[in-house]
Amino acid sequence: MFASVIAGFLADTLGRKNSLVVVNITAMTSSVLMSVESFVLGIEFTFLAHLITGLSLGFILSIVPLYMGEIAPRNHRGALIFLHQFFLNIGILMAQILSVKELLEHSEGWSILMGMVGLLTLVQLFLLPFIPESPRYLMIYKRNEPQARKVLKMLRETDDVDNEIEEMSQEDLAEGNNKDMTPLKLIRTPSMRWHIITIVVIMAGSQLNGISVAYFYTERIFLIMPMKRSDVKYLTTATIVILCSSVLLVMYLVDNVGRRILLLTSFTCCSISSILLIVSLELQKTVSNLSYFSSTMIILFVCAHDFGPAALPHLLTLELFSQSSRASAFVISGSVFWSANFITGLTFFYLEKDLGYYCFVVFWPFCIGTIVYIYKMVPETKTQTFSEIKKVMLMKTTKRFRSRESRRKLKLKRHV
Repeated sequence: MFASVIAGFLADTLGRKNSLVVVNITAMTSSVLMSVESFVLGIEFTFLAHLITGLSLGFILSIVPLYMGEIAPRNHRGALIFLHQFFLNIGILMAQILSVKELLEHSEGWSILMGMVGLLTLVQLFLLPFIPESPRYLMIYKRNEPQARKVLKMLRETDDVDNEIEEMSQEDLAEGNNKDMTPLKLIRTPSMRWHIITIVVIMAGSQLNGISVAYFYTERIFLIMPMKRSDVKYLTTATIVILCSSVLLVMYLVDNVGRRILLLTSFTCCSISSILLIVSLELQKTVSNLSYFSSTMIILFVCAHDFGPAALPHLLTLELFSQSSRASAFVISGSVFWSANFITGLTFFYLEKDLGYYCFVVFWPFCIGTIVYIYKMVPETKTQTFSEIKKVMLMKTTKRFRSRESRRKLKLKRHV
């Protein structure tokens, strides 16, 4: 949560590229501390190691999507954001494979596994000088059009970048004096109110849709199946492979089908599969071999989460805000993400103790509420420029406001 708050300041002060250097330094520091944790006895050292790990993760989930979204061409913006989610799943898959008993499950295995993370970040630190700064940051923040044009030519592999340069110039002019937007200033800006509410609702919904319950019950449901307990880890690994495949599919769909449809479809699948999962777990007491259906439902829920709620909130945060307020918007969305994550983690075990698998019902209304909000308020943003998205959002909120005002006047007239 703390890293999410300061990530926006780093991105605007140091630039997107230099912020990635900070990301890798914290990740490498975390790797070193975690790899020697088993040799250093002391609760203070353990707290320090996990504190740095939390900082690293907070930076990664804020700065990396911000950078990737700003360098992406608009017709592939969604795919590049989901590429980030895909490699997060690949990292989880690698950890699952390397932690099986036959490979690294021994006394030194933990240190070796965490040390591998340090090697990867070290390689990336050497590669970072060769990647470009965000052209949008160079053009709008630094007002360095020649350098922005040069970077765009390299990224697009063409000399014809006049349209993108013109679009950035128009965005810069439209922002006027609203430069150097801080999170507090952004919250107090009336024209940005519905944008903020939108990312807060969707980001909170992505964590309050029951995903923490699904992850917790995945292994439990697999253990109910008629198979050896030692083989469950292989089934869990196979599930992560399915997740990676689903993210590859959605990388193709997000820029063709659209963000809004994917969000509505994924949240609807989460709500339906959670109810079916509760029913199957209840009937499992009387119907044999229903554990296979329960396993299918839990995998469907997690895949549906990866289809939309996992990565699309980051994409919408990027698209609904202009350059000067985008980093601050990521601060707000990151704070909501980790706050919701903290609340569910803190309350889940109490809910699970009292309700068992019925704790899905507690999160179900949040999922339905998010679906209703997306249907009524979230516009489609695929292949649109940031300026066009801003106009669409303004028209949608204005239409809602006028509709509400007309209903209020009609009600008042009837009352009179």
